Amino acid sequence: MSIYPQIEGTITEIYCNERSITLYFPKEYHDQSDRLFPILLVHDGAELFQDVLMEIEENVRKGVAAPVVLAGVSSTERNDEYTPWPHPALADKFPAFAGEGVAYLDAIENEIIPCIQSQYRISMDPLDRAIGGASLGGLISLYAMYKKNHLFKKYMLLSSSLWYEGFIEFMSSEPLDPALQAYMYIGEKEGITKQNIQRQMVANNKIGYQILCDKLHSPTKQLCFETDPEGVHDDPYFIKYFIRGLAILFPGLTK
Repeated sequence: MSIYPQIEGTITEIYCNERSITLYFPKEYHDQSDRLFPILLVHDGAELFQDVLMEIEENVRKGVAAPVVLAGVSSTERNDEYTPWPHPALADKFPAFAGEGVAYLDAIENEIIPCIQSQYRISMDPLDRAIGGASLGGLISLYAMYKKNHLFKKYMLLSSSLWYEGFIEFMSSEPLDPALQAYMYIGEKEGITKQNIQRQMVANNKIGYQILCDKLHSPTKQLCFETDPEGVHDDPYFIKYFIRGLAILFPGLTK
């Protein structure tokens, strides 16, 4: 029985080396006991999906999206774990960014994925694995696109923090697997109230999109980029486009 009575699937929490992981299993996981399921690893725990599971399940029933296991990976030091290299603080009242992204992604590869796969029926095919998140979660997912593309072939990039100094240059100069698939979203009003480098959010996401287009075999088929004219850097927009991105990365039978 689900701890959320209104959903058909189930939610459970496990721990991997003291890091909590919230797992959502669709109804089909329990109905089809001989099947391995695709998985989407999501940064910031279950924040992007815990309140919209009914909508996600409705998309599966309609054939808009395929059933997918969702794994919300927690972090207590997201400003450090979700950044690729050290970066100064954006204001005096905040600490600097430690840039521990490599160690975090290594933990996902060497600890978190093996932990989940040892307990549950999760496909080991990288084509069935996705990673994604919003804001800094989108940034570290983009970093994983370059550093862990043997592990993941699908990426959800929501309002990625591409203001991060040096990242556009990194995207441009580093090689990329040209067979990847990604969903990318940015709100047109993100960063407009900022007086620092975060004002570059929208422009840099559009530059990043073009960089990816130039590196992929068939960008019109492999990369979906969406914007929202009213979109701001806030959870309601992240969640709305998370649902859309899930259906695009893992389409159902009607797609």
